[in-house]
Amino acid sequence: MQLTRARALGILGASPLAFTPLPGRSADAPPIRIGAEASEPFMEPFYAADQGIFTRNGVTATTEAFGNGSVVLNAVIGNALDIGNTDLIPIANAVNHGFDLAIIASGGLHATESVTIALCVTKNSSVRGPKDLEGQTIGLPQLKSAPQMEVIEWLRRGGADPAKVSFFEMHFSEMVPALQRGTIAAALNGEPFITDSKDVTRIIGVPADTVSLHYYSGIWYGRRAYLDANAASIKRLIAAFYDTARWANAHRPQTAEILSRYSKIDIDRVRTMSRVQFATGLDPKLAQPLLDFAATYKLLERPTNAADLFWKGA
Repeated sequence: MQLTRARALGILGASPLAFTPLPGRSADAPPIRIGAEASEPFMEPFYAADQGIFTRNGVTATTEAFGNGSVVLNAVIGNALDIGNTDLIPIANAVNHGFDLAIIASGGLHATESVTIALCVTKNSSVRGPKDLEGQTIGLPQLKSAPQMEVIEWLRRGGADPAKVSFFEMHFSEMVPALQRGTIAAALNGEPFITDSKDVTRIIGVPADTVSLHYYSGIWYGRRAYLDANAASIKRLIAAFYDTARWANAHRPQTAEILSRYSKIDIDRVRTMSRVQFATGLDPKLAQPLLDFAATYKLLERPTNAADLFWKGA
């Protein structure tokens, strides 16, 4: 299918600003243009640049921070970026719409032993489980999303009727005040707000565990034509990403300082909050659960095989 700017904007809802060309590509050694959010699940290229990991792997790259993954995705599709990071669902949907994207490396990992987003209530709440939320309202970071479907599945498995529960979209920063006012009964809250509010809230469930106890929450991807044309440099980039993942998993104090610098979260908050684990390889078994879950809940137009999304050189 021929890629056009209009088609990309129409299908994926891009802002025209996502297609603004980025500066500086040398004719003899063009840098790999990476886009990512400046939040912990997407911090690997920032860590890699800070620690010299790109340089040690022979990678020339520039990294630019963006507000959300959809802007990055549209910039990659529009050839304004070479490499981006998002979760598997937007990538699968883009591929199913004819955009020739491919996954090169894993990124952040949902791991049940290191929870960074969970369903919370106030400590004095009478809500103990799913059934108690019938007739109540739950705050979510995004409606019609994988997190909402995970909450619905958590409710269903706990014997509650999701049709009897209301959902309201709000920012993480708004959730604890809303819980304390009683305008919502529960909130799917994320770090660092979970740790910030531990004196007044408690966790009652981890809806993401309904997908799998371990799965990729983020992946690195690019256009297949670009990846194939720059295979040697992309393989070095993949090696750098995994070196960075191993370093980040083992050096929490150092990553806390870098994360604080880029995300503008106070260093003391970063040091105390639950932290993201990074995957160090690409395995279909850690990609397929989210795709299957998304297909079940109609977040994908059709079932998708994870291995089909992987670049041949990954």
